[in-house]
Amino acid sequence: MFENPSPSFDVDWIDEALTFEYVTQLIGRLICLEEAGENFSGVDYWQKHIFAFKVLKDDWCGESLTSFVGFRERDFEALTPPYNGVDDAKAEPESKSDPESEEYSANYKKAAFLIWEMLANASMWKVPHAHELTHSVQLVTLLDLQENEGMDAAPGTFGKLFRFGTVNLRQTREGIEMMPTPRPSQTWKKGVLEV
Repeated sequence: MFENPSPSFDVDWIDEALTFEYVTQLIGRLICLEEAGENFSGVDYWQKHIFAFKVLKDDWCGESLTSFVGFRERDFEALTPPYNGVDDAKAEPESKSDPESEEYSANYKKAAFLIWEMLANASMWKVPHAHELTHSVQLVTLLDLQENEGMDAAPGTFGKLFRFGTVNLRQTREGIEMMPTPRPSQTWKKGVLEV
């Protein structure tokens, strides 16, 4: 179904057909429409103006490192552990976990690996609502809950480190791996609203 899927690439969609229809419609409109009197060619636009890159690596880095299923709950867990040493946050927030416990240590290591890997090797962190598309609760849905307000940027947490890092740290990787944008094998000479 996917080109070169990794073992951790497992989908969590409720209805695969609905999800693929949605994505296919977006891509089809953009790259398969030839100019039909509206002064717009999706084919030309795709070939000349789209920066295509490996989305699993650059937008879904965390998911591709672990698993798509249940990843958003793990996202939330990665943002909230205390992290000492981020920007102006000197004190750790109150935590119910014992910093000396094995559970705390394991959660800290997972959160540290995930956040630093994304800061070092991802272009963005795609955090969708994905309403009615997945079985798992999405990160944005969790953050929208009143009891979780501000937890993605609480002082002294990995969430705060991530926000700080995206603005103040610079990646040292050579660049984003680009992909070719070949002409589609089938195109349509129709107006944008006709397809």
